[in-house]
Amino acid sequence: MKKINLLFIALVLVLTSCSSDDSKSEVILQNKLVLNGEEYEISKVISYFETNGEPADFYYFDLAFLSKGMDFSFSSGETYVDGTGSILAFSLISETAPIENGDYLHTKNSIEFAPFYVHEPYALINQTFNNQDWYDDFDNSVEYTYEDTFSNATINVVKNGDEYTISGSGTFNSVSFSLEYKGEIAFDPESDDI
Repeated sequence: MKKINLLFIALVLVLTSCSSDDSKSEVILQNKLVLNGEEYEISKVISYFETNGEPADFYYFDLAFLSKGMDFSFSSGETYVDGTGSILAFSLISETAPIENGDYLHTKNSIEFAPFYVHEPYALINQTFNNQDWYDDFDNSVEYTYEDTFSNATINVVKNGDEYTISGSGTFNSVSFSLEYKGEIAFDPESDDI
């Protein structure tokens, strides 16, 4: 009888110790974009990278987060978008190095270097694109919200090899946003070398 009781106690200890380890789970980003409270799955992230000055005074890292249902192609130095969905785009600007890990900040009254800042946001919400240039042509054909600066924004960037983890939130004009993304970024082949 003692052997059965000891066996039963040992079994209970093994089962309870396994279940406590299972409850500890890693936080996984969801590749999502929220614009004015409406959630979209991020399907692709495209970028154009350029420097300013020789040697570079600033590094500009233009990002566009495309929702599911949209696709893109690069051709003759332009980036074309096709499909129906939403886009959030902005520039990350650094004075130290391209795509540096860290927080990119912007507040209503001033640009804060931390040592980076985020600038020139625009959003296109539930729009249809017919193989249009994502940066130059959309302003004539679809409804969008653009501002030179954010009211406030914080974007965090972590680069690990070819994978980026980008998260943040902010507001500009009538748009509030938040985003979480982990994955690769498609760079325009006409971009400066990184």
